[in-house]
Amino acid sequence: MLRVNQMTIHRQGNTLLDNVSFDVAARQLVALIGHNGSGKSTLIKALAGEMGSSKGEVSLDERAISDYGSKALARKLAYLPQQLPEAAGFTVRELVMLGRYPHQKWLQKPSALDHEKVVEAMRVTQVERFADRLTSTLSGGERARAWLAMCLAQDTDYLLLDEPLAALDMHYQIEVIELIRRLVDEQGLSVVIIIHDINLAAQYADRIIALKGGRICHNGDIASTMQPSILHDIFNVTMQLLTHPVTGQPVAVA
Repeated sequence: MLRVNQMTIHRQGNTLLDNVSFDVAARQLVALIGHNGSGKSTLIKALAGEMGSSKGEVSLDERAISDYGSKALARKLAYLPQQLPEAAGFTVRELVMLGRYPHQKWLQKPSALDHEKVVEAMRVTQVERFADRLTSTLSGGERARAWLAMCLAQDTDYLLLDEPLAALDMHYQIEVIELIRRLVDEQGLSVVIIIHDINLAAQYADRIIALKGGRICHNGDIASTMQPSILHDIFNVTMQLLTHPVTGQPVAVA
């Protein structure tokens, strides 16, 4: 289990997160929502072990994140930041193979298992037909799936995604979030995703955690989240709820 216990983060006299606590259970898709500057990216960086806490801690499988070495942590948890590293000179296959780094020794050539994991990751994310193309030639949705394939090849139990839909148009947003949902349901991953669209979060996530001013202002399932009073508290906007004509799920409109 991934657990945050009374975590506070101070930087340069500012409180970025204040006494945050929650758990991420197995096979669960958790959406982080909230205003810009509410602490979402800070929180996901802390979950990934990239930002230390001033108080409290993040633990993974009953062990503090800070106690893991970088490779040991990367065998447990994959993190995709909002600003992706430059990968223009890599083919898709080469990019996905980078996900096997935590499982390899220094200067070790890829093993048969590494190649098997890469092929499987590309199959699941449906990028195998792009395997030998440069990532710079891919569309936004194709590139997003290639990076997810790299994370999947990492063969972890947890996946942390910082706004993977932000730069995509609606078609690719749905394509990628549906893929992430399948990874939870079919591959057994636990995923934490930062997402701005409350309706996409409500349609695909199991649970929604809302941040406001560095604190958790709501943590609940979809039914408890999609309430006018809760949505107003999170976004400071009055919203009405409609019923989706196909799924029957609540849809929020301002």
